Amino acid sequence: MLKDLVNECFDLKKSDLPNWLDETIENETAIVNSYSWTADRCRRIRLCDLDIKGKFTAETLVIYPEYCYETPIFGTEYIRIGTKKYFGATDFHPVRGDTEYEKQYVLNYLNEFPDRDQENSKFYDLTKYFSKKFWTSKRDYDFYEEYIETWNNINYVLRKLKKDLLTNSSMKTMMFIWLQKILHTES
Repeated sequence: MLKDLVNECFDLKKSDLPNWLDETIENETAIVNSYSWTADRCRRIRLCDLDIKGKFTAETLVIYPEYCYETPIFGTEYIRIGTKKYFGATDFHPVRGDTEYEKQYVLNYLNEFPDRDQENSKFYDLTKYFSKKFWTSKRDYDFYEEYIETWNNINYVLRKLKKDLLTNSSMKTMMFIWLQKILHTES
């Protein structure tokens, strides 16, 4: 479960949810849990899980860096629709859309990931809101463990960032620390 991973990776400090949102909303058929924290160099870590018993479950996590950093926003989601359809997604959402930003933060560190395999979506403008390295998968079987493992596939980014720290910039340092916490690895 993502909540367990987040607790392992960050020194979390609980933060308030918006006034209109309760931490838990429950009725006879469904439950929604919402969590909000802050952590070192992260202005907000937001997790929401929804369970409509036997029909639908979803986990969504977004990690926002402090405003002073231009590093991408980390987002991930996993959805189960009954026992027939499964969807997972992970991305470092760009905070700017220009090519210089994309080169510096997306292509420079995520170049070894395959490019996203689709350019169109019924719901989102993929070119505006997601990086070229947006990972998504739809299957007819539960692949939750593999989905969680996608976080571990970022290990090469740590190696690149460690080398780049020799030319230290605060943004590169932030991304290094952030990825290290996400992956729960030692430097």
